[in-house]
Amino acid sequence: MRDAQTESSAILLTGATGFLGKVVLALLLRERRDLRINRIHVLIRAESQQAAEARFETEIVGSACMADRTEALRALARPVLGDCAEPRCGLADEVFETLTSEGVRVIHCAASVEFDLPLEDATRANVEGALNVLAFAQACSKMTSMVSVSTAYVTPHQSDATPIQEALSPLPLARFDDDPEVLLRAIRAGELETEALLRECGHPNTYTLTKCLAEHLLTRRSRRCGSVPLTIVRPSIIAASRRAPMPGWIDSPAALAAFVLMLGSGYLRVVAADLEARLDIVPCDEVAARVITAALASPPREEPAPIIHCVAGLENAGRIDVCQRRIIEYFRLHPVMGGPRLAYIGPNSEHGGWRFGIEHLIRHRLKGALAIRLLEGVGNTRLADKARQLGQRQEQINASFAYFTHRSFDFRTSAPLDKSLDTQRYMDLVCAGVHRHLMHGDERALSLAGRQHIRRGFDAPWALGVGRSRAAPRTLRRSENLAIRGCGYLLTKILDRCAQRIQFDRPSFTAAMLACPEGRLPIVLPTHRSYLDFLLIPYLFFSRPDLGLPMPYIAADKQFARIPVLGRIARAAHAFFLERGTGRPDPALCQAVDRLVADRQSVLFFIEGERSRSRDFGAPRRGLLRSLQSTGTPMVALPIAIDFDRVPEEATFESELAGAPSPGIRMRVLAGWLRRLLRGEIDLGTIQISCGEPIPFDGQTDCHVLSRRVLASMAAARGVSTYHLRCFVSRAGAPEIDVDFLCRAIRDRGGRVIESRLRPPDDLASRTELALRGQWMHHFFPEARVLYGEDPVIAHYLE
Repeated sequence: MRDAQTESSAILLTGATGFLGKVVLALLLRERRDLRINRIHVLIRAESQQAAEARFETEIVGSACMADRTEALRALARPVLGDCAEPRCGLADEVFETLTSEGVRVIHCAASVEFDLPLEDATRANVEGALNVLAFAQACSKMTSMVSVSTAYVTPHQSDATPIQEALSPLPLARFDDDPEVLLRAIRAGELETEALLRECGHPNTYTLTKCLAEHLLTRRSRRCGSVPLTIVRPSIIAASRRAPMPGWIDSPAALAAFVLMLGSGYLRVVAADLEARLDIVPCDEVAARVITAALASPPREEPAPIIHCVAGLENAGRIDVCQRRIIEYFRLHPVMGGPRLAYIGPNSEHGGWRFGIEHLIRHRLKGALAIRLLEGVGNTRLADKARQLGQRQEQINASFAYFTHRSFDFRTSAPLDKSLDTQRYMDLVCAGVHRHLMHGDERALSLAGRQHIRRGFDAPWALGVGRSRAAPRTLRRSENLAIRGCGYLLTKILDRCAQRIQFDRPSFTAAMLACPEGRLPIVLPTHRSYLDFLLIPYLFFSRPDLGLPMPYIAADKQFARIPVLGRIARAAHAFFLERGTGRPDPALCQAVDRLVADRQSVLFFIEGERSRSRDFGAPRRGLLRSLQSTGTPMVALPIAIDFDRVPEEATFESELAGAPSPGIRMRVLAGWLRRLLRGEIDLGTIQISCGEPIPFDGQTDCHVLSRRVLASMAAARGVSTYHLRCFVSRAGAPEIDVDFLCRAIRDRGGRVIESRLRPPDDLASRTELALRGQWMHHFFPEARVLYGEDPVIAHYLE
């Protein structure tokens, strides 16, 4: 893009509110200095200029892909009221005169991508819109150029082995005097029957037909009535961006994204497709880059106009069986709505697949009709309408996309991708983009367990089978012992009853694993706020083998070993026991640590020693850390923060904060808590698990410095629950401070806010509420230091 041109340029961009148009605009802004762009006129359809400006603000400036380009966008881009489908592009006379006298390079991205649009409507959007934009370019008094975005599928499929070249696709125009203008007039006059015309031309839908007709008319008219250098860019199936404006960016639920969204959410259970067919999927930013290069390259006025395929190519196109497998695997690990429930994928009846019709009838039509009848029977017409719309969407996807999912297209291109696509990695990126931008999922808060968690099937088969899937990569498969799998099953039952949602920050764990030096033994160091800490981290590692973290051996207090039955189960589930507070080395512990390290087994322990009653960090206990260091083995500490709305020991902590002694571990208390759990009286709200920055260490590392770095990493990883803030607001008595104000203030100070639905209880103890402030008050310490730093009490507390 950088060598495209040297003169300053003004751009007229259509379709900027669409997916591709936004990415084109974002790349123009990013490269504006190198491309010497001095103005971008953004054509927006609206009722008035004020409405166009409002749409510019909400749909473009407010888009996530413009988050770091807002200043440049406001300085360089100008919303212009217009409509491509209208003569003179719907521009006001004075605006039309100003723009045509200035001279602009035209990038025409606007189009209707609906496959089943009526022929007259599709012609208006895709043919007449393009011709009106060309007429505008021809009216410019200064030299200009135009790029029109078409589609690679304008050439009807003949066979999988037939190459598709960068040339105009022939239209069967014999009965139209070999003149596309005659065909256009016949469509305008409503003289043609759509289905007959599609069969005659070999096109699957009105979208590809009207795009093909637009190409013919553009190339003819661009050489008449004021010659304009024209380039046609033909993308294949546009999907999420590869790199810019951000990896995985997508905001359109069309084409491939529709399949990903419907499959991933479980709403599409039967798919019509040839598993060996290849989908030519191209990243949106690759298309945008070629569009910009073509717009600024000033092609010669040659015949015919240059046509550029922006495609992956047959060698990079993804097989449908690979694509669907990656989609299902991704959304099983990132469940949203119902999670994937694909029952059948195969050819439809037109391609010899008898089973598709039966599966589609049973799993879509009959189930949908039954759901509609039941919902209408109970008077819920709103959900019945949604179920009816879902059925229509299922029918539409399998009907409209069957042409593309049963055929492979051998597109040839003069502008291949800079780097070949790894289909599986790119499909993961597409899924991540759909998950984040279309389903509004948050990888920093992926569901793990709890009442709101979606888990298909029964818990026992899940616990016995997790990590054993043959479809999973060999490096992710493992075979835990029966005790661990049994504990996994029981803990699933407990967590699903005691908490609304247990979630974890996937990117923090991914970043930590990437930052870990290769070959170092991971030592897991969580915060310690509850007895549940012993179980949550192993449960995370067990449930999510894709994290690549081994099941750790857990250092527990010797009190646990004395509990009948539970002590033996704990040993079988990778627990070993130590005695704290003796002040002298424990030979048995040292032998156990040496044995584990020699076997390359990961170890989990709590560097704070005891549970924190006040949510502050306790002084580090370094005995076990020194034992690990004494082995001389290079290791890496993985600090992990566990944030609770509430903890099971809240009442006990309240009494201890009031001065009562610690009661220790008592079976009677545990049994009472379990009875309350079974009665549905326990609600811990949201529990968040996040990984801090990994810290390499060995026998030469200063233990005091290491322990302080671990605590600092834990503190940086923890978040603030909106439950904690509600508790404060309910007791603060300051009407000018609300939860939204505190959330904004904490985020502005670099903090992480964890959304929780839990409401403060009426009997919330004052000491407990004060302790909860320790979870978030530190974000305001800089202001406290400025305002009250001279007060010795405040200064001591801040230190």
